[in-house]
Amino acid sequence: MKILRFFAVILSVFATLTSVCAQQKIDIPQYGKFESSFSIPKQMGNPFDPADNDVIVSFRTPSKKQIRVPAFWDGKLWRVRFTPDAVGQYELTAYRNGVQVPPSSLSASEFVCIRSDSPGFITRDPKHIQRFIFSNGAPYYPIGIDVAWQGAKDPGYGLSFEKMKSSGMNWARIWMTFWDGKALEWGSYPAEDPQPGYFLTNAADYWDRIFDLADKNGVYVQMTLQHHGQYTNRTDPNWKDNPYNTANGGFLKNPDDFFADPRAIRLTKAKYRYIIARWGYSPHIASFELFNEVQNITEAASHFQDVQNWHREMADYIRSIDPYRHPITSSYSEPGNGLDKVGLDYLQAHVYVGDTISAFKSLCDGAPLSLPLFVGEWGAQNGSINDEATLKRGLWAGIASPFAGAPEYWYWDAMDKAGGWDVYRSASLFLNKYNVPQLCALAPLKSSASCSLPRVSLIFGPSEGWKASDNIRIVAEPSGEVSGVSGAPSFIQGQWHRDMQKNPYLIQISPKESCRFILHIGKIAQGGAHVVVALDNGAASKEADYEKSNSDRIVDEQISMDVPAGLHTISLSDTGADWVVISSMEVTNYVSPLDTIARASQDSAVFWVYDRTNGVQKVDNALLKLEGLAPGQYDIHFWNTTKGSEEGTVRAVCGANRQLKAQVLGFDGDIAGVAIRRK
Repeated sequence: MKILRFFAVILSVFATLTSVCAQQKIDIPQYGKFESSFSIPKQMGNPFDPADNDVIVSFRTPSKKQIRVPAFWDGKLWRVRFTPDAVGQYELTAYRNGVQVPPSSLSASEFVCIRSDSPGFITRDPKHIQRFIFSNGAPYYPIGIDVAWQGAKDPGYGLSFEKMKSSGMNWARIWMTFWDGKALEWGSYPAEDPQPGYFLTNAADYWDRIFDLADKNGVYVQMTLQHHGQYTNRTDPNWKDNPYNTANGGFLKNPDDFFADPRAIRLTKAKYRYIIARWGYSPHIASFELFNEVQNITEAASHFQDVQNWHREMADYIRSIDPYRHPITSSYSEPGNGLDKVGLDYLQAHVYVGDTISAFKSLCDGAPLSLPLFVGEWGAQNGSINDEATLKRGLWAGIASPFAGAPEYWYWDAMDKAGGWDVYRSASLFLNKYNVPQLCALAPLKSSASCSLPRVSLIFGPSEGWKASDNIRIVAEPSGEVSGVSGAPSFIQGQWHRDMQKNPYLIQISPKESCRFILHIGKIAQGGAHVVVALDNGAASKEADYEKSNSDRIVDEQISMDVPAGLHTISLSDTGADWVVISSMEVTNYVSPLDTIARASQDSAVFWVYDRTNGVQKVDNALLKLEGLAPGQYDIHFWNTTKGSEEGTVRAVCGANRQLKAQVLGFDGDIAGVAIRRK
């Protein structure tokens, strides 16, 4: 028996040594995920509250530096996830509330990081304002769609990501929504709501699966941590269901108290700490978005400084605990907005207007940008038109605009119907073939295109939605240049909101021949309206009366007026009770049928030429002009946006005047391209 016990001890020691050796031989690829689980002796209190259990794991790196990472409670065990960026040996030490603890049942205490070809994390390019890069310096140009939530009839994130991958997409925007089981602090049904300060681990498990799928399909997620409906009774309201609402046993009497209440701030920080601890390891987090459309919480409008202060505090807190420095944004935060100077890493616009192309152009007007600008949502006004032509024109207009990424389409559920996968496939092939993300420094470039075809209508529209704005003056030139649409709201206000718009809209035009001005109206308020279109201080006018109804209604109405040649000013006003929404404004017989958008560096350009008439006629023998490039010889590669293939290449010379002129290959509807200086 003694001999048997002796051999049993030897075998036990051998097994222990083998286990230790196995731990020592764990290999983790560079920018890959290391994970270890453990228990803490005599654990007490709320495991989700860092005031009770501030569990931190410190990793000793190959350079002897210590990197501190928060751990998280998965419902049964503590876990830590860590992503190494340097090759070599790593060892971990655990702490609870600042005191080193000997964790029990530790699954792994050390590992070796081995070299890999992973590009790493996404960050801002310090050399180019309008560019993102990976840790290894390779450019990252986001192109994708919003997939904010998944309903009962949606295909699920696995199939969505597979379709995105096959179409060349690399970006998705996903919300932490309670109605599809992705909110940590809020159940799909009231009975599922956890006690404030506790989190739903089944929701966290769902996000684990999302990030595994994103990694598998090469998708980078803009993770939206809050959305406006949670804290408002007005726009897409969810406040009545919010577990923080005192009516539901919570502690907030009013929805906008969320931004200043000490307990709400503490619980939100605990939630964000859990998010960093559980998913911060992932390079497939493109960014953290603090709030979706926080301006739609109109209850906070009178004290918006609290909203700004909240954003600063939360951004600073996330950076203090996130060792990977994921970019932070919020929406909407475009230049001139109340959130554009709260310390975000990039600005984000959302665009839902009648004339998407004009809105994209207007976003690039004004002073040079100091942060990357990105369109995180866009779509047809009111979601009423989501066809292939609308999607295609919006996507290519955005790609040719000096944004930090392609404009990201909101209506993911319309992608099949709108032929969206093929539209995106063509665009991604174009970006990859010419290495567009690396090619251009993303500065706006003056461009134009001309042809012998007769003049057509100039169609333009405001760039904003619901917004107080006065003294609006839009100037539409016969060249096709339109100024003043930036910041202009789509709403013509009536008497009920006269404080938001005290003076009429003014539009200045200069037709060479007689023309017609047409106001296209897309929506009428429930209270009714009376719209007046007047020429030159009332020399002529047209009016339209819209009766009140049971609800706001989407329409396709127009008011038109004949305008003689010469310089004229047209005013738009509403003397009725409530508002109307402008879809677009049109001046007939006014401009060349071709328009362009372009962006460039000194010796390369990306451009998009399109037919204003949506391609009802074949365009041949057009001339493209790009202004501001460095002198030299250029190869101009034209891209068939419909077929998703190169149409052909021409060569042109840019002279000392920095103007490049080139013949455009024949096309129907639109054509894109790049101009690259020969070395």
